[in-house]
Amino acid sequence: MCLLKGKFPLAVVTILVPLVASFTLKSVDPVTSNNPTFDSCECHSGNSSFYCCQSISVYRFSELVCVNVSGVDTQNVIPFTLSVDGKPRFTDKYSEKAPQPYCVEFDNPGPVYICLIFYNLTFTSTQVSGCLKLRVLVQAEIFIPLRCFNIFRPSDVKRENDFTTTYIV
Repeated sequence: MCLLKGKFPLAVVTILVPLVASFTLKSVDPVTSNNPTFDSCECHSGNSSFYCCQSISVYRFSELVCVNVSGVDTQNVIPFTLSVDGKPRFTDKYSEKAPQPYCVEFDNPGPVYICLIFYNLTFTSTQVSGCLKLRVLVQAEIFIPLRCFNIFRPSDVKRENDFTTTYIV
């Protein structure tokens, strides 16, 4: 919990307002579960794609945030989309040459920043594996781990003796 401090000029009163963030994580392995049910975190992976959704309620911001990762090219670039309540808010490509958080700002009811962070990525000639987490900034910084993924490259992308690992915390 974070406390927000405010002063009123007409009275010598300081009020501390609690700022509460809530989220629930429930992980399910889609490979071993035929009909999974999810409380708020839903992740699925296919041969060349991965998506994960997380319900986030912070301050007055209450939305379903989803990440869709699909395909990898020969330059180790991963296209992704960050959606909020079904609307794409940010589409970009992660590059191992320039790893960074990818952020989007919401102004309703106040400034809320949601950032997508790729970390512990490994690129091989046949597949890419890595992990995702969300960073939520609203008066305080909250990290929400999503899931790790393993997506296969198309068969025509194989490169001989190429193995790269990038660790970002």
